[in-house]
Amino acid sequence: MNMFQTSTFTGVPVLAPLAPLSNICQVVMKNNSDATKICVGTFTTASKEWFHFLNSRGQENAQFSTRLLKCKTPDDTVSALADHSRNVFTAYQDEWSRMFKIGLSASRDLARVITSENPEADEASPSI
Repeated sequence: MNMFQTSTFTGVPVLAPLAPLSNICQVVMKNNSDATKICVGTFTTASKEWFHFLNSRGQENAQFSTRLLKCKTPDDTVSALADHSRNVFTAYQDEWSRMFKIGLSASRDLARVITSENPEADEASPSI
């Protein structure tokens, strides 16, 4: 899975789980200050989360390198690699889950703002 997708409105790469939200934000931010606050807040939160994750991954990768250098047998090496692979998979899976939750929360907030301005839109749109 590619971690980044290009926003259809800005042409700027964004984290894949947030690409649809980015496209929605580009449209609703033009005329709505509440929507602008939600979008800016969401991307600020997502950016902080992503950089925190990258920092954690960097530290864990450094610890893995140290562990790998201490391996004395092929079995130790295989065990270290298996543990590291499992940890990396779980970490990325958890991070994508957090990003999707951030995006989902923002989508719900945007839907509330949009439907509060256009009550008839609430009847026509599916629930999130």
